[in-house]
Amino acid sequence: MCSRVSILARAGPVRGLDVGCGASYIYCLLGAAIHGWHMVGVDVTDEAMDWAQWNIDANPHLKPLLEVRRSGACGTHAARSGLAGSAAGSAEVRV
Repeated sequence: MCSRVSILARAGPVRGLDVGCGASYIYCLLGAAIHGWHMVGVDVTDEAMDWAQWNIDANPHLKPLLEVRRSGACGTHAARSGLAGSAAGSAEVRV
């Protein structure tokens, strides 16, 4: 019987995606700091993106494991279709 850790070790590096990472970028920071995972955070607001990047820059020892990206058409599609804030609008996130 294999342990979960040994299965993950054989699978190679873990990459995580936090959709709607927000300004704190906390799940990406925790994944990188605790587990050594390569993390990508995605958000739609400029302010969240700026602060997430600030958090990356404030942790130079984790910087190679962290990335922040702007979500593509999520907000545009949701606003046009009247689905802002619904699950149907969030399906448009592209990374």
